[in-house]
Amino acid sequence: MAGTDVISYIVSVYDRMKMLNACLASIDANPEMKEIFVCCNSTASSDMALCGTIASRYHGAMERTGFDTDDCYKSANLIAPKADGDWLCFPSDDSLYVADFQRIMIETAVRTQADLIYCDMVYKCGSEVNGWKPYTVLDAMPRMSKIDKTNFIIRRELFKGFPPHPKNWRDGALIEQVIRDGAKPSKAAGVLVLHQ
Repeated sequence: MAGTDVISYIVSVYDRMKMLNACLASIDANPEMKEIFVCCNSTASSDMALCGTIASRYHGAMERTGFDTDDCYKSANLIAPKADGDWLCFPSDDSLYVADFQRIMIETAVRTQADLIYCDMVYKCGSEVNGWKPYTVLDAMPRMSKIDKTNFIIRRELFKGFPPHPKNWRDGALIEQVIRDGAKPSKAAGVLVLHQ
């Protein structure tokens, strides 16, 4: 499975099975080689059973009872060592990827020789939130300290786990740490993710 064009997607699920199916369909629409892990952090036993069925089509399920806001990070940290791809991506179940996401991200990595590739995304909310209007484009720069875990890929060997953070800003904490450790970041062109 390993190869420079392979991304391992580690998808976190939170009681939103309908969204999960849409997320997985958007990842599947990327024709390149990939592997997908499904991490079930749902609280309902019916959702956990359904998640297990869905996960069986892919590479695995991480079932957790007693949901808390850290579960997506815990799941990612536990699953990442099992991944075979050269790159890791961490979708949430409410993320949708354009069909060219993987190609553009990998082409950016090859062209720039970077270790961390990130992209802009559209944040969809039902009403104005913190000044963001529905379907606001969130530019990944200069927001890197608060970048979302859904819109970047990182070389597998650089991922040592999402670090603890008192305000749960673990995405930005991870990025800041790997850059301090010498990782080279680069931005891919275009809006490639919709975070619902």
